[in-house]
Amino acid sequence: LSSWAEDYKPGRKRVYSEPVIIYILTRDEHAQVLKNEFDRVTGELEDIARKEQNLNDENQRIERKSGDDLQSDEARKKLMAQQEGETSNKERMQELTKRMEELFKDAIRNGEIDKEALKKMSSALQTMKELSNDDLPKVEKKLEDAQSKRNTKEKSRQDLKDAIEEQKKAIEKMKQASKDANEANQRFEASTFINRLKRAASEQDGIAST
Repeated sequence: LSSWAEDYKPGRKRVYSEPVIIYILTRDEHAQVLKNEFDRVTGELEDIARKEQNLNDENQRIERKSGDDLQSDEARKKLMAQQEGETSNKERMQELTKRMEELFKDAIRNGEIDKEALKKMSSALQTMKELSNDDLPKVEKKLEDAQSKRNTKEKSRQDLKDAIEEQKKAIEKMKQASKDANEANQRFEASTFINRLKRAASEQDGIAST
């Protein structure tokens, strides 16, 4: 598709916009496009979970090595780096959640996606929303609090401890979201494969009848 504009001046040619290409897909083709995108989403979700685990491991090392001296310049630098890592992971999760939400809407529109796959997708999406809006921001805030110069040593240590505990809960949620997403993906793949088989069988029946 493209649009055009025409000047009032006689003899002046129309000016055309850049064309927009629209692809018309069958439901099966659309399902395969969704499946490919879902593969990427599940892979990125697992990558975010690994990054969060690495951040948690480093937070625990900082807690052990720093002892009561979390207010030293070196400790603050480490905590700041950890907070930045947490912010990056939170933003990745937020972006991935938006993609998952659009993917879920498209899967519903398709009309031929397995209902159990949709349920698992919905469950994974809900968990991802909680992680984006609540769990990961809590960890980020606690790491920021642990750096405060107004803190006592005890308060800084408690803030870091709280961050670690909140992070562990978030990691468990990520694992559950990954589990639901992978189960949905398996059912997704099975249902699209079955639909293709049914379609091929119907075509063969038509050929045989002819």
